[in-house]
Parts: sequence; C-alpha cells; structure tokens
Amino acid sequence: MTMLKAGKMNEIADEMLKTQLQITALQELRWKGVRKINKTKYTLYYSYCNLEKTGQLGTGFMIRNEIKKNMLRFKIYNERLCKL
Repeated sequence: MTMLKAGKMNEIADEMLKTQLQITALQELRWKGVRKINKTKYTLYYSYCNLEKTGQLGTGFMIRNEIKKNMLRFKIYNERLCKL
C-alpha cells in the first residue's frame, strides 16, 4: 500500500480507529517534507522522503488524539528512522 494514492491516509485511520489502536507506525509514506497533520480523531506526524525522487522512503506515526497529550516529541533521524 502506498500513501501517494488519494484517500490512503483516511483508509489507514479508519482501520486504526476500528481496531482501537492508539498508535500506528507507518513506513514508505512517500511524502515530501516534515509535517504534522491534525484531524478530528488522530494526528499524523511524518518525516521526509527522498527529496530528489518523490515517492520513495519516509516514516511516521498516526496517533489517536486522546493520547497525544502524553507524547513528548517526534524526533527524526533520517528518511528511514524516527521516534516518538
């Protein structure tokens, strides 16, 4: 599954919420940049992909907003490794 296709973030979030997961680690997000996307029920933190080639690498976490207050920080090491 690639996150480059429209609607994939919502599809993953729906599965996460349906199974009552609190945190989901994501790989191969394939989005450029470093961002935090706030949604009603979850927040997505992600790190950059290969800046020369869109569609490669990238990692992140999807976190339910109920536990977001317990998170200290989102640290990026490189395009393949990050941590909460």
